[in-house]
Amino acid sequence: ELLTGCPYLCLPVAITQGLRCHLCKDFGGCSKPFNCPRSSTHCVIIATRECGSPISFTDLPLVTKMCYNSCPEVSELGLGPHVSIVCCQSNLCNRD
Repeated sequence: ELLTGCPYLCLPVAITQGLRCHLCKDFGGCSKPFNCPRSSTHCVIIATRECGSPISFTDLPLVTKMCYNSCPEVSELGLGPHVSIVCCQSNLCNRD
């Protein structure tokens, strides 16, 4: 048999490179691809609203996107009641 391209072992690129997530923070949303640390298993989006704030930025939430080693609970992050968290586990899945 003739083997071409893989001397002995072929691994998919996704396994060898680890998870990729967007890593950024901005009002309303953002995107910036990032290679996560190997310990990261989830991409996360955290949206927070400042209710009653005098400056409203047209009422857009502050969106934070990051890599994380689990899907965090709101209470674990200590961010208050006006928070939503979305977790996913595929490359660049934490887009708007």
